[in-house]
Amino acid sequence: MTAREESTQTDQSRVATGSLSSLKLKDVLKFISSLLLPLTLGVFTVIITVQQHEVGKQQREQDRRSSELQREQDRRSSELQREQERNLNDERYKNDRLDTYIKEMGKLLEKHNGSIISSDVGITLARVKTLNVFRQLDPQRTVRVIRFLYEAKQLTDTQENRSLDLSTAELFDIDFRNSSVNKKKLNSLSLTSMYLSNTTFIGLEMGHVKFSDTQFTIVNFSLSNISHGDFSSTTFNNANFSYANLSDTTFEKAQLKNMNFSYTHMNSVSFSSAELDTLNYSSANIRNVSFTGSSLRNINFSNVSLINVQLPSTRFEHANFTHAQLFNTSFKSGTLQNVDSSFALMNDVDFSSVIKLSNVNFSYAPLSNVKFPDAQLVNVSFLCADLSYPDFQGAHFQNTSFSSAILISAKFERTEASFTNFGQANTILARFDDANLNYSNFSHANIKRASFVRANLNEVEFSRANLYKVNFNGTNITDKQLHSALSIQDALLPNKTLAQDANLIKNGQHDCTSSAINGWTLQSGNVSKVMFGKNEINCQFTLQSISTGATMHQRVILSGIWDSSSWPYSQAVLRANMSIGVTMQLRGIDSNDLVLARYSLNSTGTNDSLILSDEIRQLEVFIEFSANDNCGNGTNCWCSDIKLFIIYGTYLELFRGGE
Repeated sequence: MTAREESTQTDQSRVATGSLSSLKLKDVLKFISSLLLPLTLGVFTVIITVQQHEVGKQQREQDRRSSELQREQDRRSSELQREQERNLNDERYKNDRLDTYIKEMGKLLEKHNGSIISSDVGITLARVKTLNVFRQLDPQRTVRVIRFLYEAKQLTDTQENRSLDLSTAELFDIDFRNSSVNKKKLNSLSLTSMYLSNTTFIGLEMGHVKFSDTQFTIVNFSLSNISHGDFSSTTFNNANFSYANLSDTTFEKAQLKNMNFSYTHMNSVSFSSAELDTLNYSSANIRNVSFTGSSLRNINFSNVSLINVQLPSTRFEHANFTHAQLFNTSFKSGTLQNVDSSFALMNDVDFSSVIKLSNVNFSYAPLSNVKFPDAQLVNVSFLCADLSYPDFQGAHFQNTSFSSAILISAKFERTEASFTNFGQANTILARFDDANLNYSNFSHANIKRASFVRANLNEVEFSRANLYKVNFNGTNITDKQLHSALSIQDALLPNKTLAQDANLIKNGQHDCTSSAINGWTLQSGNVSKVMFGKNEINCQFTLQSISTGATMHQRVILSGIWDSSSWPYSQAVLRANMSIGVTMQLRGIDSNDLVLARYSLNSTGTNDSLILSDEIRQLEVFIEFSANDNCGNGTNCWCSDIKLFIIYGTYLELFRGGE
């Protein structure tokens, strides 16, 4: 076969194959088209059927819920109706019980001429009926029972008429204002040995009331006025007496917990032998009140006023007296632990023979005539406290601090005060006679005129302390301790001699071994040395020529010697011996070389002083030998023993004494 024939045959074969393929595709499309419409209708039918089924299901669920709701409403309506019927029946029953009780009690009262207690049988019947009706009635009707008994004088306890015994009765949610006269007065009420919960006495005037042995849980006496009340052996838990007035009332042997006496006025009230836990007396006014033998825990006395209050043999644990005012108050023989009395004002307060003051804070407190004799003080702070005439005689100190405190005329005789801190304290005129002060600290303290007679001063720190006129007779103080002090001027030493500060004047007594007047500036004339008293060491400054006279001076720079901020009320003292015709001036000079103050000294006096002020920077001693006939031949015009020193002090001494 030729190539052309083969090509022709191939093309024919391709045409035949294409025709067959075209015929098959059309048939497939026609077939699919014939199936599409029935399939779509089927899908829509299924969807509609499912939706109708879901709607039917929701309708059935809604019908079911509606049916249940209707049944619940019917049930509730039925229960409400039954509840109302029960309440009505209960109300009728309680009213009947109340009416029956009052009628029966009325007959008893009538039978016994208004005095049920005249008959033992009557008392028993009345008690049983009353306790029984209390258990059956609600608070509102219980109040009516109490008022009925109160008005019938069956809850009044007097010598002529005993109160009905309601002991063991339990009353809840009672507002006693509804039992009072005009909701204001409730006098001579007696409810002893009962249990009262959630009761109210707000604003009531209550005289001669008796609640002894009663248990109170959640009770409110706020704004009430209670006189001659008896709460002895009573138990309180969560009680409110705020803003109340209490007089001639007793809480003896009571147990008081979680109570509020803030802003209360008390007069002649007794808490003796009571147990007090978590009580608030803040800002209360307390007069003539006794806590003798009581136990007090977590007590708030902040901002309180205590006058003539007795707290002997009491036990305090965690108490707050900050900013309180205490006058003529006694803690004698008591125990105080973890007490904060900072900023408290105390006058004539007695802590004598206290068994222990432990972790007590008197910081910044003004304390006048406060007594601590024979007390035990452990971890007590008097930081910056102001103590006037305190008495610590025979006390025992352990880790106690008087740092920066004021201790005017304090008594520390026979104290055991080892390791006690008196740093920067003002102990002017204090007495430490026979005290044991081993290892105590008086650094930078002002101890002027204090007495340490026979005191044990082993290793006591006196660095930069002011020991002016201190009595060290019979002590074991060392030279090292004395030399570390700021001033020891005129202090009486163990050898009974008077100590002297270093002279601020150089060559205050002319050195006979030198011809010059060292340290002095000679302004005019001529001054020479003359030996006196056959003393080869000291000579007099003597005027050489009476025709011209002479003047000389010496200046002392105060920087490093005197600090006005630490010792603002200090004096520079000039002492000297001189003949007639010689005068001295002590001058205060400022930074501009101006004389701000001057004092003169002559032969008629032996010393003079000048008050130092902030502006004074230097002191000058100016000596003038007069050119007149008073000096005779010159040898009679002389001066010697010139000494200048400073008496260090504070303004406290100016206003409180000590000079």
